Amino acid sequence: MSFAVYLITDPAYDVIHATRAALSGAQPGEVAVMARDKKACAREHAALCRALLPICRDRGAPLIVNGRCDIARAVGADGVHLPEAGLETVEARALLGPEALIGASRHGPRRPSERGAPDLVTLSPVGAVINKSPPLGVHGFARHAASYGCDVYALGGVTVAQVPALVDAGARGVAVIRAVYASEDPAAALEKLVSAVRSTRR
Repeated sequence: MSFAVYLITDPAYDVIHATRAALSGAQPGEVAVMARDKKACAREHAALCRALLPICRDRGAPLIVNGRCDIARAVGADGVHLPEAGLETVEARALLGPEALIGASRHGPRRPSERGAPDLVTLSPVGAVINKSPPLGVHGFARHAASYGCDVYALGGVTVAQVPALVDAGARGVAVIRAVYASEDPAAALEKLVSAVRSTRR
């Protein structure tokens, strides 16, 4: 599945309400949702995933759990997104099965020692983000993205205006948080991102 937008939750927002609103106009296969709350305990994280799952299922959006294979398996999510210092892809696939979507966070080129290829990678930060490493920019993104043999999603301060250049630079789509969750109209914000990716892909 090659979706256009990878929507990443953030507990700073009303995630359930905003996700439901954002996905209200989305077509099946256009969006995937990563359930992420780094400060939540396992029980809280699982509860978030269970609340998001029917919303995602209703709109045909895969639900991917950040960092926790055990939670992904327990709630019946579609896959897991591995942090850079997390499990290897082959280990996650052994736990979740061959049909699971395996994502991975990366901040540079593919590591030669990496065991197994994820289905998708978020490559960040593209733009300036507080408390993150220096931005890659479009050229840096293009250079690193070319080293991966899977779908690469641009993450970190991405705006609609940047989408065409990033897709041309090798992005399969974009991964966003604030661009949708901080919007007064999450559905419209998401639709603009999806439309920009789809039109540029053609």
